[in-house]
Amino acid sequence: MRIFLILIFVMIGNNAYAKDYYQSINIRNQIHNIEQIRQDFLIIDEISKTNQLKFRSASQPSFFTKFASGVVYIHTDSGIGSGAVVKDGLVLTNWHVVEGYDEVKVVFKPAIGIAAKPTEIHRAKVVLVDKRRDLALIKPLYLPKNFQALDIATDTKLDESIVSTNAHCIGHPKGYTWTYTKGTISQIRPNQQWSYYTEKYLSSLDLSEEDKAKELDKSIWHIADVIQVDCAITGGNSGGPLLNDDGKILGINTMVKVDAQNLNFSIAANELVEFINKDIDEPYSVNEFNELTQEPLILKELDDNNDGIIDTILYDFSGNLIADAIFIDDDYNLETGFASGMDYILFDDDENGKYDSRVYWIDNDRYEEYDIEQDGRFDILMIDYEDNGKYDVSKRL
Repeated sequence: MRIFLILIFVMIGNNAYAKDYYQSINIRNQIHNIEQIRQDFLIIDEISKTNQLKFRSASQPSFFTKFASGVVYIHTDSGIGSGAVVKDGLVLTNWHVVEGYDEVKVVFKPAIGIAAKPTEIHRAKVVLVDKRRDLALIKPLYLPKNFQALDIATDTKLDESIVSTNAHCIGHPKGYTWTYTKGTISQIRPNQQWSYYTEKYLSSLDLSEEDKAKELDKSIWHIADVIQVDCAITGGNSGGPLLNDDGKILGINTMVKVDAQNLNFSIAANELVEFINKDIDEPYSVNEFNELTQEPLILKELDDNNDGIIDTILYDFSGNLIADAIFIDDDYNLETGFASGMDYILFDDDENGKYDSRVYWIDNDRYEEYDIEQDGRFDILMIDYEDNGKYDVSKRL
């Protein structure tokens, strides 16, 4: 009897073990995709091929060891790019890095060294894009426990005061992961314009005019405030951060001028903040932009005194969709002034939000007033009698 009970116990135990075993197999089969695992190891192999160097840790943390973990490697079927980890584990990168994808892979930097493991690969959803600024925000589905987020330099004024200061870049040029370069901020470029054309348009294929037009419809025209730097940047760096000496993000590296050395550009921090806050404008294709800017473009018309008549018109004469001329009907009288009652024009030639000059006509004479000190007061008066292109009077006010 005792033997019989022991046998029953053993048999029940074995059956219970078998049941748990098969349940475990079923769970494993549900959550694992062998093709997915194969792709993940291909990514690891790709990273490892170009990163065979080993490094000894320094006794004192360097700039790189302090902030490199805030930079991720981004992989798509089309190529690779970089990204900057920000608040809540979201990742800032370029739109052109993730273009055409709703989901990408991101690889977080290992705690030591640069040899990534499968556990550092994370699926990530593309949650926000701004084609005009060439920015994207992606959200890893599962974050590492101790991820490092980088702060955006919202406390830094992006003007000439930072020109000649240090610039630090971390990214993955040509697949050489977590590469650090240091340079200098060369200049701030407000409202910079650029375009990425389709590969088909840039190819040597003999395209018809119709096909060229189709490719230009697919090519996006970009505009943003950018920071010019001389850090060494190349393919694979796109989407990576430009950092100041405090490790804060001054910009997102986006483009290189291919016909010149050390002319590289990053989308400025103020643009990043507006993008994250979802202040996003609809993009234009290169074709649409060319059509819009053939003639001066009316950006906005205002009826200041609500009498049903337009009193203020904002124009774009430079072709970048930024108001650089404002026509104003100051006395709300259509019978005075020029051009349907407009009394004068304010010009903001450098598009910095401060008016440089005011132009108006008295009879056939053109009067131009200039604020050369940029203090809100006009300092110089120039008069062109008969409006023939020759100034007859030039004096200080």
